[in-house]
Amino acid sequence: MNIFTTNNISKHVLYFLGYGFIFFSIHLFIISLASFFHFVLNHRFNVIEEWVFRNSWNMVMISKLISVLLMYKFLSVKRYTRNDLFHALRSKLLLPPRDIIISILFLTTFLIWYGKPYMVSDKEIFALSTLESIYGVISFYFFDFIILWYLRFLIPLDSKRDRIISCLLFPLLFYLTNTLAISYEKYFNFFLVLNFCALWTIFELTKNWFFSVFYLLVFVTPLTTFFGLDPIWGRDNAFFNFTTELQLVPCVALWLVCLGHLLIGRGLIKIPYFQKTA
Repeated sequence: MNIFTTNNISKHVLYFLGYGFIFFSIHLFIISLASFFHFVLNHRFNVIEEWVFRNSWNMVMISKLISVLLMYKFLSVKRYTRNDLFHALRSKLLLPPRDIIISILFLTTFLIWYGKPYMVSDKEIFALSTLESIYGVISFYFFDFIILWYLRFLIPLDSKRDRIISCLLFPLLFYLTNTLAISYEKYFNFFLVLNFCALWTIFELTKNWFFSVFYLLVFVTPLTTFFGLDPIWGRDNAFFNFTTELQLVPCVALWLVCLGHLLIGRGLIKIPYFQKTA
């Protein structure tokens, strides 16, 4: 039996890897085209490298946007009309439940307490660079998430086992494809996996894509941009830096506590004296 034609999660993996290959190809083409014109103008290699680094978020956003549009056209052939997709998106615009908001507040409070951030005052921070980091981070996570969400929309995962596997496998695929495509990155770390794992887990628990986007907008983006966790620029445009570097084990434990809170609140874990909160 061929797993890649009978198992829905295997189809998700294949399609997402295809999307990753499209992103890699388009991103490489844009960098190559920009480098070509720099060489024509007799610019030195360090000038080209600096230009690529400073415009990295713009190139990533454009590459991902084009990749999403191409993949959407490919996936939507003979499956769903455009109105079906837009209706599914509009029908999920609801306020996040209390347990998700509490988890975000808990994560924010703990990370600020643990990292002890201080304000950066010895360097100039440009508003345009901060804006680029904000929309770059949003597009970085959102486009990959929406492709997986659309795959889930077209090819449902009926098995609980597959849904659990997806919460672990998809973040790893997200990390792998972006690491291979964005070869000049310097600050990819475990936060990418944790954040995308949280995005997808929230969706699997709530079946609402907007709650994941809420987590992205309210928690991931501000933390990434303003506190020096930008996966490409690092601390270059941060307003705050952490005194204590965030470590893998405490952060994983923190995210697991929040996951437990969400599971208990939905009655998926039975503990005496706990009542459903969502």
